[in-house]
Amino acid sequence: MEVEPEPASTANTVAIDVLDLDFGTGWMPAVEFDYGRLRSRERDRSPHLGGGFSIELPAILDLLEHIATGAVSPRTAREVLQQAAASIYLPVTTMHFDAAVLQRRCERDQDSCPLCELRQDWFEGMLNECDSWWERYTQPEAFPYIAGAETVHTVACPATRRKMPDRYERPTGEDYQQELRRYAHSVDPTSGRSALDLGSRYPGWKAMTADEVKDWMKAHIGPKGGVLYNLCRRCGPTP
Repeated sequence: MEVEPEPASTANTVAIDVLDLDFGTGWMPAVEFDYGRLRSRERDRSPHLGGGFSIELPAILDLLEHIATGAVSPRTAREVLQQAAASIYLPVTTMHFDAAVLQRRCERDQDSCPLCELRQDWFEGMLNECDSWWERYTQPEAFPYIAGAETVHTVACPATRRKMPDRYERPTGEDYQQELRRYAHSVDPTSGRSALDLGSRYPGWKAMTADEVKDWMKAHIGPKGGVLYNLCRRCGPTP
């Protein structure tokens, strides 16, 4: 049996979601929920029971009016609000409230891990990107240039090897499950992290054609005409 997380005394994140609430007798569209900004000391509860969540006051006033007129029952209102909080609970609060609980659950049975399931498509997308980058990297005649965050190199440049592994294979089987667990439980997709951050076993840079790297260079020119990149002095790329 899973132990419900204890109420949190502090919140480390703020997130807003907009949901259409269905009360069975009518809809309340575009209700804004907030998380992490307010927490009552008098009613500090687990996020499963609404702790840390808040809702726009006009929506509450409208809902009370519907209850007063009999259009919505108090029980239905309570159930719908709890369902709304539950629908945004996992993505918003996992990293801050029950990461350890989910990690232990995942280690026992990854097939039942809600976090791995939630983030698997995102992880697959990064692996697809890595596959594409590696395929390009292994065709230096077609893709002779490569760019880091601020510098353009040739693919043969020694600096490139610091970001590109000696060999790469997409993880499969148990290796895949371990990598999915490692990344799903350590990085929030909303952080903007990408395949660049997957680790040394994965391709870190994208090889490009001469035309592609020229477009990359044009895109890295500042609004005042400043160049926001360097050409590697060691390999001397000339796209």
